[in-house]
Amino acid sequence: MAFSMLVIATGISAGMSTAAMAEEPAATADTFFTNDKGISLDSGYLVFATPYSKPVTETLTLTATQDLTLESTTEYPTPGDRFHITRTGVCPTSFGTVTMRTGDSCTLNIDFTPEMVRYFYGETDFTITANGVTTDFSVGFQAHVQTVVLTGDATFGSVPFGTSVTSQIEFANITDYDFHITDLLVNMSPSYGLSIQATTCGTVIAAHATCTLDLQFQPEHTFDINRQVFARGTIEGKNAISSAIEVSARGDEGPVSLTATPSVDFGTLEPESSATDTITITNTGEIALGLFTDYSWFNDTTGNFTIEGSLPETLEPGSAVDVSVRFTAPADSEGEHLSKLNLVSFTPNFSYADASVALRANVASKDSPVTPTTPETPSETLDPQQPEFPVAPEQPVIPAPPVAPESILPEEETVIVPASTNKGSDPADHAAPGAVPSADSSATQQLASTGAENNLFLLVGLLVVAGSLAIRKAKRAAPHNQLID
Repeated sequence: MAFSMLVIATGISAGMSTAAMAEEPAATADTFFTNDKGISLDSGYLVFATPYSKPVTETLTLTATQDLTLESTTEYPTPGDRFHITRTGVCPTSFGTVTMRTGDSCTLNIDFTPEMVRYFYGETDFTITANGVTTDFSVGFQAHVQTVVLTGDATFGSVPFGTSVTSQIEFANITDYDFHITDLLVNMSPSYGLSIQATTCGTVIAAHATCTLDLQFQPEHTFDINRQVFARGTIEGKNAISSAIEVSARGDEGPVSLTATPSVDFGTLEPESSATDTITITNTGEIALGLFTDYSWFNDTTGNFTIEGSLPETLEPGSAVDVSVRFTAPADSEGEHLSKLNLVSFTPNFSYADASVALRANVASKDSPVTPTTPETPSETLDPQQPEFPVAPEQPVIPAPPVAPESILPEEETVIVPASTNKGSDPADHAAPGAVPSADSSATQQLASTGAENNLFLLVGLLVVAGSLAIRKAKRAAPHNQLID
């Protein structure tokens, strides 16, 4: 449907200065914008909605609020295009420029001819020059080719589990052609609890005919459902879709609530000591709750606050459970420690309930003064002992002189003559000679005893003995050498 735009041009009094003329006039309710560049525009975006094969026209008016030049930089000049623009008033030609005086107006007539069943977009662009300032602006177009229009209320709201709600949707074919249904309701998933209970549409919606569909919602989950549903089909062999309708719904399990002991104060602890306390968690709702130890968490992430054991997997309505919470005082962080235990629970259908417990502990300083203890009174008085004087050392003992050796003569030498290796010799020649006793041993001993009195005699005696031994050794070696030869 064509519409006419009411354009209000802001008047400028003759006594205003040039600077005042450049100020932005006040915008009014029936103008899209009015700027200090000199144009009052009644719309910046035009929407075309028309049944398939039916052309439609919309209008747009621009009014000069001061002297300016207006240039057309984008056009759709040919009839039969998706958008065809004609103009009346003081308007620039296609890609042309025009001078507009204050109060002049230009009306654009935009014709849209549907070519196929789909959405179309376009725009027309302009350049304004006023007071030496140049500004570009554009007006956008959107065209929607209509086929089947869906109407009805599919806002189901919150529906309790175990119940259902049904709403009727009407399908109206506003074209001159039959709509052959491919999918009566697209984007509707049964897993969300939506289902078609009844319909009068069949497989074809005749031109200008209507039909109905009963849509039921029976919740299976507590999720929020917000979906755009529509029909899909063909018109004259061309793919087509209907308008869309919003479906919104939510499943309601009933009251879900969890409470816990508001706060716990562990008091003051010595460093590296610990304390435990008990909190009570209660299911104050009407649905069983699952508690998850892994999903529960402390604001203090140092690990000083911990849960002893695990939370129960299920907490029935109206029941409570006691849980131990421990605080371990760190060795190097004295002072106040604060945290929260955040408890998280879910119903079997994923409804959510939570609670929190405020936790506090204080760690004493390592330098805190220790109260001295009263010393004990001794049971008896002890007399001081007299000091001991050093003991005089004993007289040293004079060591005895070393004992003189009995003899300094060498021991008697035993000479062994090896046996002959000649296998053909006389057996008597192979007898191993025995040890030869020293004939001068007694003389040597006598000389040694008398030589102690006279060194000269001792030396002479030693020489005599040594010579005698050498002669005897030479005699013994002679037979051996002969055997070898």
